[in-house]
Amino acid sequence: MRPGLIVCCWTYCIWTYYLFMGSWAQSVLMFKGCYKFCVREFDLLLLMIICG
Repeated sequence: MRPGLIVCCWTYCIWTYYLFMGSWAQSVLMFKGCYKFCVREFDLLLLMIICG
């Protein structure tokens, strides 16, 4: 996977979390969770649609 896609997904994940939660609460867990989600579990096709 290209690093640019991971960064895009990570940013998208963080902002989505922020919009739903309304705050940066538990940001460390959020960053780790988003990184894991983007690197290991994110559907590549969906990633290409969002970040393409």
